[in-house]
Amino acid sequence: MSEFDKFDSDYEDILNKDVRFSGDSAKYFADYKARFVIRTLGTGFKGSILDYGCGVGLVIRSLKELSDNSEVHITGFDVSERAVRRAGKEVSGVMFTSDPEKVEKSSFDVVIVANVMHHVVPEKRIVFFRTVKKLLNPDGLVFVFEHNPYNPLTQFVVKRSVLDREASLLTLEEVEKGLTRTGISVILKKYIVFFPRCLKALRCLEPALGTVPMGAQYVCVGRKLS
Repeated sequence: MSEFDKFDSDYEDILNKDVRFSGDSAKYFADYKARFVIRTLGTGFKGSILDYGCGVGLVIRSLKELSDNSEVHITGFDVSERAVRRAGKEVSGVMFTSDPEKVEKSSFDVVIVANVMHHVVPEKRIVFFRTVKKLLNPDGLVFVFEHNPYNPLTQFVVKRSVLDREASLLTLEEVEKGLTRTGISVILKKYIVFFPRCLKALRCLEPALGTVPMGAQYVCVGRKLS
């Protein structure tokens, strides 16, 4: 049984409570990630996407809402059986599984790892990155989204969240190093999510702030070399 199984029924409520200071909901942050992925891949993308550590499917739900391309095939994997069962009931047209063998027998054009790495103990992170590489098709892309430990509000939220009691935040530089060590070339990296809802008018500035290490989160995109 996964430690997250006990949160499956109120997972989204917990996330909403954690991010309430921002003035937005968990859906806003899921939509943000989904839009970033879609923009990066381009509107003509056709292929397979795996959300590795999908939880109750929030990012997948956003991907489905924001893209109606029938030639994009999405799979969700999470170690929590209860979470994927719930996700399967709420999102149609997606295969959800908690069986690692089912995804390890496949390969994908895109792997999304959204706010998962801080739950992986530091000594096992290189193994995790190697697993991600094996899941990618040649020239496949991985999107790693994570909490930014340089942001004091992010640190505050993580320390108070029941979902992150065992969390160990890692920097963008650590993610980049881990990907590079496993043969994944980093092609894009930036800090994201700078302004709360009360400063919504300033969000148009965010694309220009990608190198400023004060965003609440960051994203690192890598391409499999071989």
